[in-house]
Amino acid sequence: MNQNKQAIKCDLCGGNPECVNVCTYGALSYSAYDKSAKEKRDKIFEHLKKSQAGLALQLNDLN
Repeated sequence: MNQNKQAIKCDLCGGNPECVNVCTYGALSYSAYDKSAKEKRDKIFEHLKKSQAGLALQLNDLN
């Protein structure tokens, strides 16, 4: 933060982002990076890609 308490570039406030603490709407959250969660997202993404490819082939067969 600068002298006017304005964020210049987010540095995550040392792991406890102040913007999350002061957000009155609860719209912000912060959680540590979770490798297993990323692996799950990647698996889901791959599954969706395969299912979309199959759907595209089925739609092409209708034409």
